[in-house]
Amino acid sequence: MKTDNIDFKHLDKVKSSYLKHLFYATKFNCVSLLIFITGLIHSFLPFLFAYTPYKLAKYIVTEAEKQFNLGDKDD
Repeated sequence: MKTDNIDFKHLDKVKSSYLKHLFYATKFNCVSLLIFITGLIHSFLPFLFAYTPYKLAKYIVTEAEKQFNLGDKDD
C-alpha cells in the first residue's frame, strides 16, 4: 500500500516558501469551511446559496493552480 501523505520535498515541488504555503493553506481551509457551511444551508434551503459552494470550490482550484503552478498534473 503506497501512501503520499508524507512528502518532505512538497514545498520544493510546488516552489513555495513555508510562510507562503502556510498563508495559502490557511486561506483555502477557511474557504473550505465556507463551502461546508453554505453547502449545508443550501441542502436544507435550496433557494439560498444556489451556486456559492461551487464558485468557492472553483476559486480554490483556480488560485491553487495559479499560486503553485499546478496546472494539469496527473499526480
